Amino acid sequence: MNSSKKLFRKVRDLTRPPHHENVAYNRDQWDRYAAHWDTSRVTVEDASVPQAGRAAAIGILGDEWGNRRDVARVMADFIIPYVNRSTDAAEIGSGGGRLAVQVLPIVRSLTCFDISRKMLEKCRATLGNDPRASFEYLEEPQFVEKFERAFDFVYSFDVFVHLDLHTMWKYFSGLRVILRAGGRAFFHTSNLSAPGGWANFVQQERYAVETHYFVVPQIIDVLATHAGLRIVKTSEIVPDNFYYNRDFLFILEKTST
Repeated sequence: MNSSKKLFRKVRDLTRPPHHENVAYNRDQWDRYAAHWDTSRVTVEDASVPQAGRAAAIGILGDEWGNRRDVARVMADFIIPYVNRSTDAAEIGSGGGRLAVQVLPIVRSLTCFDISRKMLEKCRATLGNDPRASFEYLEEPQFVEKFERAFDFVYSFDVFVHLDLHTMWKYFSGLRVILRAGGRAFFHTSNLSAPGGWANFVQQERYAVETHYFVVPQIIDVLATHAGLRIVKTSEIVPDNFYYNRDFLFILEKTST
């Protein structure tokens, strides 16, 4: 690395929020990622995608993570069964819109929340001018009053893996407020007890937002219970699925009490 690049990185690191400021650091991280995203330069996690096939494989920001087959399995198991054309849905951390573009056609409305304005710009470009879609910037992991009991289904994909426990708790607490009676939500977290989760953990020297924050399913159950939610469906370990082998995927339901 030449000296100018080293200097740039040192200056950049000095201006970034510290890791323990999880929301601010994530905002900075994803604003930067969206601003500099380029299909020719991003790292593609799917090893089966050849260099010559990148353009076809990466159409939307986020397609470079995991692989389409495994994302389709997650959609089929944890999103599609819980929505229909009468569903008012919301996505927390919509990013470039790689799931939103699939969910929008099968729901009545979709509200895209993100802490990154630049990611919201990417998502808006992906979804176009569809009147069923709206875009909401989150200054903090909390929701304004107009969203009280606004949604039948809320989901978040590849987001909670980067959140610390206190930030997760804030979203869990807000979830009960924005869900309607009987409403459900889909989230997933890095799972220290899963083979892929443990493999990622031992490769890290220390916690970094860019990688993952590791929890176990029992911790998620504690958060859900205290937030007035219950877990009604969970994933199982599937060795050949990028997400099922690494994460804990679950459906939450708003309890009546």
